[in-house]
Amino acid sequence: LGVVVQTVDLLGSLKRADLMGVDTSLIGRIQELSQAGWKLARHARTLAPDSPDIKVLQALVMAVASPWLDVEQSVATVRKAMLLLQDVVDTAPGTMGGLAYTVLGRIYFDLPPLLGGDLPRSITLLEEAVRLNSHNIQALRYLAEAYDQELEEDKATDVMRSMLLLEPGPGEYQLFADEWRLAQGLAGRLQALELRDALAAKRQVLLNAHPELLTRQSTAVGGHGGDHPLDGE
Repeated sequence: LGVVVQTVDLLGSLKRADLMGVDTSLIGRIQELSQAGWKLARHARTLAPDSPDIKVLQALVMAVASPWLDVEQSVATVRKAMLLLQDVVDTAPGTMGGLAYTVLGRIYFDLPPLLGGDLPRSITLLEEAVRLNSHNIQALRYLAEAYDQELEEDKATDVMRSMLLLEPGPGEYQLFADEWRLAQGLAGRLQALELRDALAAKRQVLLNAHPELLTRQSTAVGGHGGDHPLDGE
């Protein structure tokens, strides 16, 4: 289940970068893997119905698959995931380093208020996620974005500074490269330029050491972005 979640998440990141929508095969692959993940999760729950680890993984499959469903299915799937995650938060909060807090906190951040989004609730959950696992770089970035949305810019920059203190372990290199990149963008928007440059430098060291990683380099799309065709600027 963990492999399915990571694969669907990676394919989703590639599809989101396809701004012109030309790579239609990715959607089919995402949906195929999601169906396999749902089937596997249902079987795992029959074998271990009360396992909080399986509940978290089942919720993760739902969460990463939901953006690629139609609107009605997506909302219904996210709500099912929220119920599973809330159950784990209530009964086994330390499961997988508090991962349920991270995912549930991000869902509350992403959902529009009309559909149950709740920024203060998101911040509370993400603060607890970081308390339970200070190495969770994704929870730190989520928390920084939530603070920024709440206009707590100093708190947001403090959280991103703590991201500089982390080092990735095996299997975490792409995650850290991506999270430092996203934090770099947020720091730039907040005019924390020294922090932005420090995040960029930290990320570049990782990319230099692991040339197999995706760089997520921005490119011109549909005539927008990139260098000027006449003066190269």
